[in-house]
Amino acid sequence: MKRKKQAQQALSVDVATIWRRMMESRVLLNERIHADRNIASKVRVSVPLRRPGFLVPPISWFIKPRERKTLQLDPLGSEVFSLIGACRTVGEIVDRFAEKHRLTFHESRVSVTQYISHLVDNGIAVVAMPKETSKEDAAT
Repeated sequence: MKRKKQAQQALSVDVATIWRRMMESRVLLNERIHADRNIASKVRVSVPLRRPGFLVPPISWFIKPRERKTLQLDPLGSEVFSLIGACRTVGEIVDRFAEKHRLTFHESRVSVTQYISHLVDNGIAVVAMPKETSKEDAAT
């Protein structure tokens, strides 16, 4: 029974540490994207694609792959995109989003982190986690 409680405490500490590190991480935009805003305040993002390795001559003479893919972001996604452009931490983006839309921190965190995940999956952004500090470094 004692071991089970110790394991649960260790797990809860690890989860708290992971969430804290995630909120301190920075979201950076891909330097090779092209973004433009249209009249309806939606952002259109063009992302370069990698050329498949099997496309070598003579195959590449006949098959021309797309060089870029274009994504249309909705108004809320456009807002998250513009907050990312200011190079803020995930926690700051979540706070600003919660203030503007009158949401709780946790509601905002779910929406923003899911949208950031979508941007990362499409090659628009990357998440830079802060360095993990060891217990010895924290003591000094």
